Amino acid sequence: MLPPARGKVLDMDNTNTGDLKMSKISKALAVAIIGMSAMAMSPSQASAAWTCGARSATGSWGVGWSRSIHRARRIALYQCALRTPRGYYCRITTCA
Repeated sequence: MLPPARGKVLDMDNTNTGDLKMSKISKALAVAIIGMSAMAMSPSQASAAWTCGARSATGSWGVGWSRSIHRARRIALYQCALRTPRGYYCRITTCA
């Protein structure tokens, strides 16, 4: 048999939550801070200066985004090559 617990005991019927309550304002503030930090950490495709697309004769495709047109073209060709069967070529179709 275990000895009786000492100190604070958590009440499982949720009646002992006096110091765990959060106001609606602090909940909204916490959600806003988490949301804004998540948006700041995720890279945005809208910030890329160049978007290039590549296609092969088999219908495979690839898209690349970058601030450098050369890098965007390379990414698009690489993505297309991953989807293209051996022996076929990918060509850049658009860059904007």
